[in-house]
Amino acid sequence: MANYQLLKADIDEKVYENAQQKITGANLNSVLNKMVDSLGKGYQFGGLVFPADSFVAGDEKMVFVASSAGRYPSFGNYSIVDGEVALFIWEGAWKKQVVSYYKNDQVYGVRHFYNNSSPDLVRIGDSSLHRDLPVQSTMRRCVVNTTGDVLYYLGENDSTKKADGSGADLTGTNTTNVMVEVAEHYRKCSLNAAGGYMDVEVSLFPFEGAIFVPRYLVSAFEATVDRENDVLASVVNKTARYRGGNNNADWDGTYKSLLGVPASSLSLTAFRDKARKLGADWGCYDWNVHTDIFWLYAIEYATLNSQKAFNPDLDAAGFRQGGLGAGVSNFNNWNAYNGTYPFIPCGHTLSLGNKTGVVAFTLNAEQAVAYGSEHTEYVPSYRGIENPFGHIWKWTDGFLARGTGEYQEVYISRDRKQYSSTLNDSYIDMGHDAAANGYVKSILATTQSLSQTLRVYGDLIPTDDTGSATTYYTDYHYTAHVEGTIYGALLGGDAALGTLGGLACLDSYYSPAFAYAFIGSRLVWQK
Repeated sequence: MANYQLLKADIDEKVYENAQQKITGANLNSVLNKMVDSLGKGYQFGGLVFPADSFVAGDEKMVFVASSAGRYPSFGNYSIVDGEVALFIWEGAWKKQVVSYYKNDQVYGVRHFYNNSSPDLVRIGDSSLHRDLPVQSTMRRCVVNTTGDVLYYLGENDSTKKADGSGADLTGTNTTNVMVEVAEHYRKCSLNAAGGYMDVEVSLFPFEGAIFVPRYLVSAFEATVDRENDVLASVVNKTARYRGGNNNADWDGTYKSLLGVPASSLSLTAFRDKARKLGADWGCYDWNVHTDIFWLYAIEYATLNSQKAFNPDLDAAGFRQGGLGAGVSNFNNWNAYNGTYPFIPCGHTLSLGNKTGVVAFTLNAEQAVAYGSEHTEYVPSYRGIENPFGHIWKWTDGFLARGTGEYQEVYISRDRKQYSSTLNDSYIDMGHDAAANGYVKSILATTQSLSQTLRVYGDLIPTDDTGSATTYYTDYHYTAHVEGTIYGALLGGDAALGTLGGLACLDSYYSPAFAYAFIGSRLVWQK
């Protein structure tokens, strides 16, 4: 065991007032002294560590200090960004605790004047950050194993290749999955009622009032099912093992073939269970992850309208402009075509790599005859996330609502291991939604009665559905409120929804047990 009095004396000697004025030397001194006090209660102090250091955890409780930027594979695979000081704590599992933060100059975001009908937002923070987009730029496709470890990253401009240019295996060999990695970061939503605006800000660095968003992996493609192992998967594979839809083999070899498309016709409960079979840190699509993706998009493009026409060019100031396009949302003869089952193959946007863009999907001659005419849809990808909205609805965990007869009481869980199809103690009462169906005009975060503790997340819970397809949030909200009924969240819309769909589109009309041809999900990993 270390001599803790000597350690405390060393801290007293070396930690002093700094010039950042975000966390004072005195505060840091106090924090570290308290940390040392706790170390004597069964912890061993491992000292200062660096990204290349190795450590094999044993039975002892350990704590380490890290301040060098980089990823620490031997310490929970956590990252340290420039200017950050954190503790890596081993207690049978790794956790990270940030000690200092002083990079408020690295915060950027958008301002939403919520009484203004325009969906467009005002960029706030250093303009260079809106050009560099440091948080969004961490997003990249990769192939991972069942423990969430990255086996290799995929090519920046071509996902059929590894980052080193060699060929990639996207087929699910050895139960691998193709995911998009999003680095740990910080996000805050805050309200200025007097000014009539809401700010949403992000940073790679801790900043005052922000929540910590741990590193997560979200499936690059809409999820299918590994039929041999009965687990959720994100792969590019057209064999029977990964047949999508409802696993109907009778359609193989026809224009309606479900080989290679996402799985559907499963309940929220079924999607969750099949994802969890991969391991404790896996789940189906996640409300909190989706909220993060929405705000990363909104900050990057300075708009709430995800269906704005796609424009690959930067504007005169060097900022992103436009949106992600209509998405796969204008397939009007869908029911006659294949009974509203998925039809876009997983991996259709591989040619984009990590770039945002759209790729045309044009019906071949046989498909066109079945559809009734020639037809082209444009499949979007947001920084590697294919079909982030449209095509099929996505069952989304972490959201439950209860009907009162008048509206829905909305409950959100922040504890992924407690996600359920019934309410439990992890679900937080957020308030109630808008009582009628319609285009979303406002969300709960702009309601003055909501505490900042809850508002900080920026949850996309509609409170007023009197907007339109071109104003406010531009997307539709479906709701039902039968007294005592529990409802789940479907997100994004489907191939026949047109302008009603988008990143902010929410359908809380069905119970978590509901399953249908046009409902799928995604795969998510997060510690």
